[in-house]
Amino acid sequence: MAKELLGAAPAVHGRFPLLIKILDAQDVLSLQVHPPAHKAAELQGEAKTEMWYIADAAPEGELFAGLKRGTTRHAFEEKLRSGDVARMLSSGPCESGRCDVPAKWPRSCARLRAGDLRNPAELRYHLSGLRLEPQGIGRQTARTACGAGAGQH
Repeated sequence: MAKELLGAAPAVHGRFPLLIKILDAQDVLSLQVHPPAHKAAELQGEAKTEMWYIADAAPEGELFAGLKRGTTRHAFEEKLRSGDVARMLSSGPCESGRCDVPAKWPRSCARLRAGDLRNPAELRYHLSGLRLEPQGIGRQTARTACGAGAGQH
């Protein structure tokens, strides 16, 4: 079947090069981050950029992707330890459509349905300490990762 889908394109590391997931996030999903290419190579893994297609979102649906501009490593590590890393994330309400989430961006979502297309790399980290207030965080000032150009925005 892979040959029918890929044609002459080679398999990547001996496996089908795409992983397709359907997300039905009724609550906040765990916060994950995938290392960028240079760090993934050091760890003998692959970088992973994801493409999400938001199909439907509740009015309170949110996307968390990337860090707020000005976030330092020290501040991020402190918030991880205190269990309040959510305040460091760029977030905002969701709209239907495509959203590219580059490797190295912490990411999570809540109260939405989406398709998630990516390479099948296994190298990922779950970050603990994501705590959200009932109305979300930074909704009035933060932007979603959709259309943004860097890990901090």
